[in-house]
Amino acid sequence: MKWITWLSCGLLLLCFSCTPAGDFQPRPRQVENENEIPDPGCGYFYFLWGKSAENDRRYEEALQAYEKVLVCDPEADYMVRDIALLLIKLDRKREAVDWLNNIIARNPADIENRFLLAKLYAGMTDFEKAIAVYNEILTINEDQKTLLMLGSLYAQIKQYDKAQEYLERLLELNQDSYMGHYYLARLYRELRLFGNALAAYEKTLAINWSSRLAYEVAELYEQQGRLEEASVLYQRIVAEDETDETARSRLINVYLQTDKVESALKQLQEMKAYAADPKMVDFTISRLLISKERYDEAIVILSSLIAEDTEQHAARYLLALSYQQKGDTRDAVELLRMIPATAEVYEDAVLLLVRIFRTGKDIPAAILVLEELLSNDKPGKMSFYVVLATLYRENDQQEKGRATFDLAVELFPDSDELLFEYGLFLEQVGDQDGVMEKMQQALQLDPRNPAALNYIGYTWADNEENLEQALKYIEQAVALKPEDGFIMDSLGWVYFRLGDIDRAIKELEKALELVDDDPVIYEHLGDVYLQAGEPGKARANYEKALTFQKDEEKLESVRRKIEKLQE
Repeated sequence: MKWITWLSCGLLLLCFSCTPAGDFQPRPRQVENENEIPDPGCGYFYFLWGKSAENDRRYEEALQAYEKVLVCDPEADYMVRDIALLLIKLDRKREAVDWLNNIIARNPADIENRFLLAKLYAGMTDFEKAIAVYNEILTINEDQKTLLMLGSLYAQIKQYDKAQEYLERLLELNQDSYMGHYYLARLYRELRLFGNALAAYEKTLAINWSSRLAYEVAELYEQQGRLEEASVLYQRIVAEDETDETARSRLINVYLQTDKVESALKQLQEMKAYAADPKMVDFTISRLLISKERYDEAIVILSSLIAEDTEQHAARYLLALSYQQKGDTRDAVELLRMIPATAEVYEDAVLLLVRIFRTGKDIPAAILVLEELLSNDKPGKMSFYVVLATLYRENDQQEKGRATFDLAVELFPDSDELLFEYGLFLEQVGDQDGVMEKMQQALQLDPRNPAALNYIGYTWADNEENLEQALKYIEQAVALKPEDGFIMDSLGWVYFRLGDIDRAIKELEKALELVDDDPVIYEHLGDVYLQAGEPGKARANYEKALTFQKDEEKLESVRRKIEKLQE
């Protein structure tokens, strides 16, 4: 093997012969005249130097070495690409562009460097130039990669018609192009052409199945309400990887949406074998059983969890809830009192304990629970003060209720939600001026509080005052909560007060699409139809209001309206 060592030494001597004497630093060899013969040995030396520096991430040193390769050998075009890539790493992209344009000018058929130039332009968000370079490549050779990149770029700048044109041209060249179908599916999805998107996705899956893609397609199936197709995909993912908890979780969710409770429970039981936390799976099973009113089964599982770990306070809370739902309030109360203030479910546990006493008509006991909790120096949960004040009102202790809210406002001065609750309390005790004051204070803390905006706007509309401002408030509330049927009802009502009957009918009909069992909305729509001169429709809505109204005084008011119509 000695000959290898001597050969290496010979190469090193050859390389060193290109460098000037003195310190060992790379310097460009001076060219005497244009006709001087290139020196490959010198160029190779600097090339090795540059590669070593680049591998060590000494990019500036590598760049100098590569540039000296071109001094040694001006015909070494292969170095231009390496120099451009180094400039990109150094974030000197404009210089990289100049280098690439120079070499492309010398060799117009150089497709590889044109691709690099186009990608560089795209990375600099200079999309027009990137597109121009890709189109130049198409004039040389219409290939799938270029068409795909053009389709992608046009989609990125939201020129969807162009994107679709290039992707479809790609599929004309190759009907089995995975990326072509995939990008087209994403494009259709962006255009909300969901049927076309799913068809393209299905072709993509047929070409090359993958769990990642299946997740994406199943999600779109779910969004479109095609739960059976989503279920099939999740089942296949699980079949290929039994340990995939995400796929099982989504499959369980689909089963629950389609009311396949037993299938969901079966998946949960199977998940326990692979889950990082089997106890959490048992906890989830218990919650599902409770939601389906299968309390005895839930009690068995939850009791086992607590027996294994006495610190399972969330399980203790659910166990108490199961007993409460079964009517066994004594065991429920005992379990709830065992949950410490440090537990995450402590607030829920206290509120459930209060609800048990309140449901049992033992208001004083419910009050005592909260008074004892709030008697120490530390402030309790904000919800405790709200519930305690409500209990005081129900127990004809209105002043204590006010005092409780006043104390809560001192403790939680930045809560607009607390002020809103205070306003509702004042409405219950008949202090309408106080209600509006608290609602306005809530808006001062948060001008985007939709509940306060709606309350004030509706009150003004109902009292036929400040109608233009009422409309602004309610429109803001609708913008914040567009799916809230009660706010939509307020919008219809303010239009009615403004005399815009057609718009009032339109908004109230929308409100009923969102909430179809509210007697007030039906009564409002009856009033509007009556004003519009359509007594038949008015009566139909009044009769609907009667079927949902529970308040006897309001029932009597609607009956009188129907009687007037009969007269």
